[in-house]
Amino acid sequence: MIFPRAFTMKSVLLAAAFLALLVPATLAGNVLVVDASGAGAYTSIQAAVTAAADGDVILVKSGTYDAFTVDDKALAIAGDTGAAVLVQGAIGVTNLAAQKTVVLASLSSVGVPALTGVGQYGLYLSNNLGSIRAEDCSFTGAGNSAPCSGPSSGWDGTRILSSADVALVTSSSLGGRSSDWGLSGHGLYAEGSSLDVFESLAAAGTGDSCCDGGNGGDGIRLVSSSNLFAAASSAIGGDGADAGCTTDCSIGGDGGHGLVCGGSSVHLLQVAAEGGSGGNGVGGLSCGGESPWGSGGFPFVGSPQFLPGSARRMTSPNVVRENTTAAFRFFGTPGESAHLFIASRTQRRLLLGWNGVLLVSPNAPHLMTTSLGTIPPSGALNVSIPISELGPGVQSRVLHFQPVFIAPSGTRQLGTPASLVILDQAF
Repeated sequence: MIFPRAFTMKSVLLAAAFLALLVPATLAGNVLVVDASGAGAYTSIQAAVTAAADGDVILVKSGTYDAFTVDDKALAIAGDTGAAVLVQGAIGVTNLAAQKTVVLASLSSVGVPALTGVGQYGLYLSNNLGSIRAEDCSFTGAGNSAPCSGPSSGWDGTRILSSADVALVTSSSLGGRSSDWGLSGHGLYAEGSSLDVFESLAAAGTGDSCCDGGNGGDGIRLVSSSNLFAAASSAIGGDGADAGCTTDCSIGGDGGHGLVCGGSSVHLLQVAAEGGSGGNGVGGLSCGGESPWGSGGFPFVGSPQFLPGSARRMTSPNVVRENTTAAFRFFGTPGESAHLFIASRTQRRLLLGWNGVLLVSPNAPHLMTTSLGTIPPSGALNVSIPISELGPGVQSRVLHFQPVFIAPSGTRQLGTPASLVILDQAF
């Protein structure tokens, strides 16, 4: 590895020493292996969730699995390194108590129209006082189940209700399609919740072209005084569909909006939003006194606060084994020094002075490293941090990270957070 000029091995060893000090203080858990092929202890994620206790890790191997719900358990559920994990139906987290955290990593889910309850969503979160972290995931809502058989709506990619601390990191939320003047699913819908979005995409479903065109959903839709911080992300409204009939007064679908604030508190840092286009209709103003052409959506509806500057980012693995190294990469402005918060617990604290939201808990055992190095002219700093031995009888631990970039002037800016699942070599 070639280190930047301002980078020293001493800083890596110091960070490793910090990590070694913190690891024993974190909650240790057992590892439950899920493998659709039968090579693990479980073939169903739900069965593993039911058997798990607070602090356990559910390691999922490649395969296709049924929907599952975590109800008030502190768990990490992660696809193994290189695994392709598909969940048919919603991933759900409900009734999570305060001080508990659920980590979802490297999972993909697709809602199924035929399922009942909430199975049509990609991710469904409800009534959670604790923290939920979804990283490197894809959540897709189901589309209309019977196109062109009457008004039919799609489902949201991610639906969040009454949840206090949700973070989506390098993930996508995609809404399902609508039909015959129905409403397509929103990419991300939040009601009475606080959420943070980093390097992620929220894109609504588009309408199907039936006799009347379906309406596009909103990329992100917030209601009931929610709170949103988003950085380096995109919110895309769905297109309305063209009318499919040639008779007079067939209606084109409306385009969805990029981001609808809905009276919520919204802070955006380098976020792109785009409204969907309206569909073409058939007929003139004689159609009920208004045009049958669908209206286009707006990039933003409401009054978001736009933060200055550009987002700071970090990449890292989701799962590592003990006695290996974890590769971190920091993206910032050349000349800034890169630091890491390392914590055993999570929280949500908006820090506008640091252009971000702090998602690791200062009330739990935590550390902030000295400088790991200076961002070079390329804008990217590579750091490999050794992962120490977990200890006798310890199968796993979960740590939470967030970078801090400090300019020569002393100005600080938070970057993309991450959670790291550390496993015994036996897994």
